[in-house]
Amino acid sequence: MNTLVNLVQSGIALVDVAWGGLYRGSTYTVIGAKKSGKSILGLHYAKASVEAGEKCLFFTGTKIKDLTILGHNINFDVTGGINDQKLIVIKVASSAEIVEELSDGYLTDYYRDMLSVISEYKPDRLVFDEFTPFLMFSDVNALRNNFHAFADTLDELQSTNLLIISEPGDEEAQGLVDIVTEGSTGIIYLQKNSEAKKSSFTGGKATITPITGHLEGQHSSAYTIEPYEGLVFTDLDTSNFRKTAEKRVRTTKQIDPPAKSDKPLKSESSQQSSNSDFVTPFERSKQKGGGSMPNVPGDYEILSRIETIPDPFSITNIYEPDEFKLILGNQLSLFKSTGQAFKLISVKLDSVAEDRKLCTMKQLLNVIRISTEKKDKLCLMEDRILVLLSKADEKALNVLSYKILQNLPVVDEQERDLLVQLIYIKSHFIDPTTAGVESLLS
Repeated sequence: MNTLVNLVQSGIALVDVAWGGLYRGSTYTVIGAKKSGKSILGLHYAKASVEAGEKCLFFTGTKIKDLTILGHNINFDVTGGINDQKLIVIKVASSAEIVEELSDGYLTDYYRDMLSVISEYKPDRLVFDEFTPFLMFSDVNALRNNFHAFADTLDELQSTNLLIISEPGDEEAQGLVDIVTEGSTGIIYLQKNSEAKKSSFTGGKATITPITGHLEGQHSSAYTIEPYEGLVFTDLDTSNFRKTAEKRVRTTKQIDPPAKSDKPLKSESSQQSSNSDFVTPFERSKQKGGGSMPNVPGDYEILSRIETIPDPFSITNIYEPDEFKLILGNQLSLFKSTGQAFKLISVKLDSVAEDRKLCTMKQLLNVIRISTEKKDKLCLMEDRILVLLSKADEKALNVLSYKILQNLPVVDEQERDLLVQLIYIKSHFIDPTTAGVESLLS
């Protein structure tokens, strides 16, 4: 058999030079520490797929806007790939979201949903960045069963896949990762420089290890992560590689960096200075002789005097307009290709409501946020709030309307009766003739 027929160019120089590419229809595991370049490697692979005219399904917990910026830094037009329907970006739950909802049942449902999406799109290639949160089953057998069903579907579709996983930190985590690597054709391991700072991209050593096939064996190369170039393998011209590596190979061409902003950043010291000058309304009133401090209970503290700490795991399903449009475009493409329906709802607030201080758009957005599920997507776009519901229920508009009414921030009955007359809601009509996102939103 001519094995070259079964190889696809990965866009990852070390793999393409040492192995000639990846076996079509196989799954490879990418393992590395945070900031080791795992996501950039996944984008190199997706870029190679788009350039080959193949369809790539890209699961990510990253905001699509951030993914687009990261793609720009390796000369990959993510938005263009999406518009050409060669790159399908699917936003999945982040680690923080999964931790908050963590249960084996929740993860099993998520696997089922992912399998449904993969089966409907039938991609040539797949990237999952990253897969780590979906290994967090309390029952190892439940993980094994769900992952094997996941892997079987990929095998049936003959897609070529990269599953990106964080480097395990202990034996228990290693056991979960082993379940994935046991079914892989090969492993790509990115070992970050030991002296590298946690926040910096400095590169390290990349090692590719075959599990099945790839008789060329294991190979390693030092690599750097260079701005606007991506992963650069620095010693591919050694005698250990095939003759095609006679000169240094880079995975991308250099592009000009984006222009730097002329706006000065506000220094930390100036922020601290402004905070130290803050005076509470009660203190200001007392200084002017117009009143006294409130009667604070003995074991309570005024909220404004509490040192606040931002929550690093703050979860939101509210998206910026450009990011929301990309998500909506993916959903529309899926509907046209598979018939999988979805529901898009638009909500407006009459200006009279804001003039009379009954409710603002931001308050209404928060009301809708607590009235929807975390899987639903929200966006404040100009004078309306868009809601992309995860379930295409015929009564979705009625259910959402009821929840909004229950959560309105108005106590006075007369004001409430007036406010409900000033909120307008509609469900967008979607059919196969819908031209695109802009047409749908107009």
